[in-house]
Amino acid sequence: MKIRILILAQFFAFISIAQITPRISSVKVFSSGAEISREENIKVKSGIDTLKISGLSPFLRQQTIQAKINGVKILDIDFKISHLNNTKDEPKLAQVKSQIKQVERDLLNLGDELAYLEIEYDLVLSNKKINDKGVLDVDDLKDFVFYYKNNLPILIRKITDQKEQIKKFKEVLSKLKLEEKELQRVKSEKTGQLEILYKSPQNRQTKLELSYHVYNCGWSPLYNLRASNIGEPVNFEYNALIYQNTGINWENCNLTIATGNPVLGGNKPELYAWGLNDQGYRKYGYADYDAAPAEELEEIAIADGKYDMQAKRSISKSKQVVRTDNLTFSSFEIPQKFSLNTGAGEKSVNIMKRELPASYQYYAVPKKSNGVFLLAQVTEWEKMPLIPGKSHIYFDETFVGKSYINPNTMSDTLDVSLGQDQSILVERKKLEDKCMNKTNIMGITKTRGYEITVKNNRNKAINIEIVDQIPISKNSKIKVDHKLGEGWVLKEETGILEWNLEVPAGDKKSTSFEFEVKHPKKFNVPL
Repeated sequence: MKIRILILAQFFAFISIAQITPRISSVKVFSSGAEISREENIKVKSGIDTLKISGLSPFLRQQTIQAKINGVKILDIDFKISHLNNTKDEPKLAQVKSQIKQVERDLLNLGDELAYLEIEYDLVLSNKKINDKGVLDVDDLKDFVFYYKNNLPILIRKITDQKEQIKKFKEVLSKLKLEEKELQRVKSEKTGQLEILYKSPQNRQTKLELSYHVYNCGWSPLYNLRASNIGEPVNFEYNALIYQNTGINWENCNLTIATGNPVLGGNKPELYAWGLNDQGYRKYGYADYDAAPAEELEEIAIADGKYDMQAKRSISKSKQVVRTDNLTFSSFEIPQKFSLNTGAGEKSVNIMKRELPASYQYYAVPKKSNGVFLLAQVTEWEKMPLIPGKSHIYFDETFVGKSYINPNTMSDTLDVSLGQDQSILVERKKLEDKCMNKTNIMGITKTRGYEITVKNNRNKAINIEIVDQIPISKNSKIKVDHKLGEGWVLKEETGILEWNLEVPAGDKKSTSFEFEVKHPKKFNVPL
């Protein structure tokens, strides 16, 4: 009897394999598109049979399908789209629909309450006339006047408040319905199905491995640059913003992020002539730049251009981001399991964190603004496999702005503006005794003079560059002469003045410059 039950159980196990949905084991996300890997332990029948796989993305690229069944010969693979309606809502869509129902119920209740108040108001108004046929008691009249004087305004105010509440709830309902419409737009009503024709020498339990590429997904970089104080390294965070609208949820799978795009199809790749120009191909040297776990990166010290991995505490190798570098792209294996529902928007994943050497320089153009800006000149960023993307900049735990990093067009030094520093003051003052206009038989002579003062209110010395200018002549009949105070460097072709100096803590320094312009009387030369 037990043998018969066992045989029946095995028989039903074999026929139940007609349609399966292998779990997603790993996802490799490219800048555009992703490689999906699925696997499942299955049982196959002896002879020739068909294995049906459902629940695949309708955005699957058929030419990229690769399948393997251990110990089984695959004869053919056929992919098709099933147009059966997907009635199950994604969590975000289901949540929005639930909120819409709740708001609609609240609107009904508010409408009922408003109707009751308006009925009460009508009843009050219908009884406000005093019957002139009977004798009116003085006390009744006083009660009548008191009631209308005290209760009618309250009733009117309640009606007004109720109408305002209804208006606000309708606005919320309108926004929720717009969000529902957008989520419905990305909801897939079709799924992909795969039929694998195979031949097996015997009934056996084996393993199915399936991989393919999908589109409607990808990632973009977001860089965070954080500086805490002058003289300290810049914390550089490399994050990936991942999105996917493939129609299938990615749940609890291994994640790899690749900086390039895949070569699709079965044709062999070709190499062509490698030509260089002034914006040519850049080769990165990554050999001495190993990835480290995010929680330990603040312990990495910079020495001789390499990263000293002797941290204050031990590094858990099981939580490292594993990086692989190829000729044209890099990939990062994320140690944590990853989940992202289709149509759920972007999800940020940290790829790496680094402390990068930085020198700090203050910069001011007092002719335009009294603001003093702090610049961080970051080096060794080129050792990281960056791709063009937006960046957020923070200084002293304050968000100071956004920027854009394009590693293909930048030098070895990355200049980052950290915003204004209110502790550094710059003043540009006109020297009245140096500012005058003189007219004689030869023409008009105009002189101008300015004094620049820098005050450092910080508790450490700073380096600052002050930029100003003198006019340059574009006409042979206009002559310009100048007299520069200590520290100025003049760029003759542009008239730009630069004053680079170090200001000790709590100290201030000053310098000045003058210029003289001569031109004929008939010329109008504003200064």
